[in-house]
Amino acid sequence: MAIASLICGIVCFWGLGSIAAVILGSVALRQIRERGEGGRGLAIGGIVVGAITLVAAIVVTILLIVASGHHNNGG
Repeated sequence: MAIASLICGIVCFWGLGSIAAVILGSVALRQIRERGEGGRGLAIGGIVVGAITLVAAIVVTILLIVASGHHNNGG
């Protein structure tokens, strides 16, 4: 699950993969803690990359909305 989190974070689909990465990474961390398994670094990496790509997707979306508003207003 930690590997899936990291992959979703890297291959984000305009925020959807990022959200999946954060959720999977969080679930993986809980399982790792409960079961004493390995992969903690991968899970944390997935959460971090997912959060960064989610923020980037939000910022790009806002910029596109603002840019289209200026274009429609003749500015």
